[in-house]
Amino acid sequence: MEKVTQAVTEAANELGSSHFFSERQRCLAVLPTGFGKSLCYACLPAAFDKILEKEKGYSIVVVVTPLLAIIHDQVAIYCSKGISSTYVSGEMSDAATMDAIFHGKYQLVFFTPEMIISKKHWRRLLGGDVYANRLKALIIDEAHCVKKWGETFRQMLLRIREVRSLIPTSVHVMALTATATRSDISFISRIVGLRNPFVITRVPVIPNLIYAVGLFKSIPETFQNLAQKLVIERNKFPKTIIYGRSFGVCGDMYLFFKDYLGAAFTNPDDAPDLPEFRLVDMFTSVTDPAHKSEIIRLFKGDGNLRIVVATMAFGMGVDCPNIR
Repeated sequence: MEKVTQAVTEAANELGSSHFFSERQRCLAVLPTGFGKSLCYACLPAAFDKILEKEKGYSIVVVVTPLLAIIHDQVAIYCSKGISSTYVSGEMSDAATMDAIFHGKYQLVFFTPEMIISKKHWRRLLGGDVYANRLKALIIDEAHCVKKWGETFRQMLLRIREVRSLIPTSVHVMALTATATRSDISFISRIVGLRNPFVITRVPVIPNLIYAVGLFKSIPETFQNLAQKLVIERNKFPKTIIYGRSFGVCGDMYLFFKDYLGAAFTNPDDAPDLPEFRLVDMFTSVTDPAHKSEIIRLFKGDGNLRIVVATMAFGMGVDCPNIR
């Protein structure tokens, strides 16, 4: 435990997180993909308990993030690690879980922006006695979505600042993203209400990540070789994510693979066209939420799914090993 404590302390110092604890600075962290941004808030309940000399399970951290499928994944991961975690969404109907949230039984509580901003009973939660005393940090995860989505189809993201008005001024606030230009940082800071935040940035250079630019002619010309290899290697093909700028582009790429592979689109050949048999699937904003969760589960495992054609919605906060 001493080694863990020392490692967390050193990591916090490397990130500049000592400011987050000692000076109550508002933080905005721009850290590259795979850096471990979620650890920046996952360790906070335990860290605050130690710093404030409170019993284990006292400190509460609220995380606001836009993707429900990612929330499900994160909650499952942290619960498996012994961190009391749950989420609030429109699909929640478990009265016992809701009561436990109100009584502070969970240290990590995830919200979508729509739930925490537009639902009165959840707004009242933040002003109640339990959270007024025990809420130690508000985290805005995938903060770049405030601009990229808030100005288009998730307008509630532009009201994220309202959450700040519901919590004590002593509560620490941190926004996290892997994608933000200087103008984005300024925009996010203004919308979230981070006045003069302590900005932490790291160069997005990862040894096993290679950047290359190629000439795109057409979907068939670009992906035919990939599809041929998939036909041969089947579920031994390396896990691959192909990103498209829109769900329309993703749809075109998905249909190319489906047409090209024919009966080999599933494993084994001619198996039912169900997620667990597909070698290729698609993850976009219009994908059914239950299907999104299924794609994440299958892609993290050792099953048939080899290629995910996706918009930027896939990959944010998803911890999948061996991806190219």
